[in-house]
Amino acid sequence: MARRLCVAGSTAHRLLTMLGSRGLVEKKPAIRQAKRRRPTHCSSTGKAIAAFDPALAAARRAAGCPPRTDTTICTASDFEQAPAQVRRTGYATNLGEAIGGGAAVAARALDRSGRACAAVSLVT
Repeated sequence: MARRLCVAGSTAHRLLTMLGSRGLVEKKPAIRQAKRRRPTHCSSTGKAIAAFDPALAAARRAAGCPPRTDTTICTASDFEQAPAQVRRTGYATNLGEAIGGGAAVAARALDRSGRACAAVSLVT
């Protein structure tokens, strides 16, 4: 609301509180969207981080690569190729590997020490 009105957040809050006290606006409970975690081997964010985090990649290999769709990476050797490609290109993809028909692209985010700690993704 503050962004749409181009005012400070505190100003928007004060205005909404005043309008609410006069019965002109109504507060509805927030609807939270649960994010589901996807396994490293079939998510663009997982692959983007694993490409620069050897411990994460090793843990995924040790745990195996269970299929989620018919295009999911299912073998350790195939999983080895994904991080190598991410290191070459700078981004990771998920082309229907986690959810059939879905697609995503992700790039790693670094912490202050230069370690991959998160990833930013675009999902269709």
